[in-house]
Amino acid sequence: MACSRSAKPREGLQVLKNLLAFSDAARLSANPGAARASVLGYESRSYFYAAQRRWPAAIEDLDQAIAVQPDPDTRVTGALLARRGFYQSLSGKGPAANSSFDNALSNWGDSQGAAEVAYQRGLGALGRGQWE
Repeated sequence: MACSRSAKPREGLQVLKNLLAFSDAARLSANPGAARASVLGYESRSYFYAAQRRWPAAIEDLDQAIAVQPDPDTRVTGALLARRGFYQSLSGKGPAANSSFDNALSNWGDSQGAAEVAYQRGLGALGRGQWE
C-alpha cells in the first residue's frame, strides 16, 4: 500500500502519531482470544488506512471491529465509535462524525470515555481547520 504522490508523508505520519496516542485500555479489555485479535486487527489496519487518508477504508475497518465482538463491551464499542467519528470528521462528514461521537458517549458513558470522546472530537475539528 503505497501513499499517493499527492499525499504529504509528514501529514500522514502526524495522523498516525495522533491515532497511536489514543488509549488502548478499552480495546484491551475486550474478551480474550480470537475476538480480541479480530477487533485489534481491524482497528490496526484502520490506522494505516488513516495514515494514507483513505478514510472510507479506515471507517469500514472500524465498523468491522465493532461487528466482530461476540459479546460487545460498551467501553470497546465506545472507543471504536470515537475513533470512527474522528475519521469521519477528517473526511468532511460532519453530521456522521457527530452521530458517531454521540453514540460513543452513550456506549462509553463514564468520565474516561467522555474525555476520550472530547479528545477525538477536538482532534477532528483541528484536522478540518476549525480552530474555534
